[in-house]
Amino acid sequence: GVEADWWVVKAAAGNGGADVWVTHAGNVATVLQRLQEGEVYVIQRYVESPLLFRGRKFHFRCYGLVRGRLEALLYSEAFILSAANAYSKDNDDELTHITNLAVNKHTPNHPGQVPVHLPTAHPAAFSRMAAVFSSLVSAAEPFMAHQSSPHHFEFLGLDFIVDSGGRAWLVEANRLPGLQSSKHNTAREDRLYNAMITSALRLCALPAAGLGGVYDAEAAAGGGVLLGGWRRVRAASGKVRC
Repeated sequence: GVEADWWVVKAAAGNGGADVWVTHAGNVATVLQRLQEGEVYVIQRYVESPLLFRGRKFHFRCYGLVRGRLEALLYSEAFILSAANAYSKDNDDELTHITNLAVNKHTPNHPGQVPVHLPTAHPAAFSRMAAVFSSLVSAAEPFMAHQSSPHHFEFLGLDFIVDSGGRAWLVEANRLPGLQSSKHNTAREDRLYNAMITSALRLCALPAAGLGGVYDAEAAAGGGVLLGGWRRVRAASGKVRC
């Protein structure tokens, strides 16, 4: 396909999509001129044939927790973040191919962040995202085998693109993800944020205060579903010392 020789270049320390470019043989010289000396960049292969939302390329902004013993939890609700323009393989315009909210939210009729319940709307993709997130934590385990407390945790923003074949591609994992509403679906966004953060605190903060009974009862219910929509995708590791 046209995208077979397309790549995405992004500044490792960038945010908001300001330093992200789609590059290929036809524009690589122009993109190279924009790169700054001393900056670190990440190069990723462009995901061919992406799944579309209302005819536009998009990614899922998902949320994950990693607890002290490297147990990984994935939240069952996410946001759909789409490009402003209809998808086309005939151009490399950023409003067609870059899906960051900051790049597109000011364009006319952009839908903002669209909440979605992944196990219901995209069950196969959700399962694949869970497997990818579990693999990510497993890959990090050798570097995180010593933790100062089992109650420490990390809250992550996970960006996935799903292709038309149903494969889920992790394009970014961010610490301290932004939790601001897009002003388009404020009430629905706030409900998602409030429920997610409240349940995350009950999962991670209450046990540290000796109030872990709620978490333990929910976890015992099985099925991988824990409190407030969090799903365990990786069990705690016996190799981690706290």
